[in-house]
Amino acid sequence: MIEIKHADDAVSRNLRYFSERLPGVEAIQLVHQLRHEQTNQNISVLSASRWLGELST
Repeated sequence: MIEIKHADDAVSRNLRYFSERLPGVEAIQLVHQLRHEQTNQNISVLSASRWLGELST
């Protein structure tokens, strides 16, 4: 499951909620203006441009 944000790198409360209830599903939060990628409670917070760019390769 994916959530997309413009600049807020704090893990979304909604994404965390669904991630806890669906433990076998990968949770990713894409952020357009992200300073540092991170993983927080099995939720990856990634650069939107980098992640989307990798889809075409």
